[in-house]
Amino acid sequence: GWVVSIPYLFGTLGSISCGYVADYFVRRGVSLINSRKWPICLGLLGAAGFTVPVAYSSDNMMAVVYLCVVMFFLYMASGGAWALVNAATPNHAIATVGGLQNFGGYFAGSFAPVVTGWLVDETHSFKTALMLSSLVAFVAAWVYFVLVREPIRDMLPPPEFPDDEHPQTQTR
Repeated sequence: GWVVSIPYLFGTLGSISCGYVADYFVRRGVSLINSRKWPICLGLLGAAGFTVPVAYSSDNMMAVVYLCVVMFFLYMASGGAWALVNAATPNHAIATVGGLQNFGGYFAGSFAPVVTGWLVDETHSFKTALMLSSLVAFVAAWVYFVLVREPIRDMLPPPEFPDDEHPQTQTR
């Protein structure tokens, strides 16, 4: 059972490394949006690529090694997704966009156990489920690469607060 914790340790390293990778890109003159987008794409592609050997590994130890790499890349992508919200969203909408992103991820993720269970029941193997998750990660990387180009334009003015209710001018 303790072996299950090892991939999560690598996930933690992936999450932390996302910040270093994004900062590296910014120092090299990459735009704020792209400095957040590239770690997401890299993370999703890495996760997609290393999920394939997990599916076909006949050695448990090697399967755990590949899962460690998958988790590293997945958490790198996850950290980048949260950083992208802050870089691409007007300040007064960050919580809303972050909440929508979280809802979308959890909503779609809630189907993963059902789909996985159905695929395993039908095929008596996790290979198809793992290959499908690899495909989903690859498609997600492509979607980020193609669709994320510039910050979200502010369609509405920021909310107006009367002087005595403005969060920045309140005194305690």
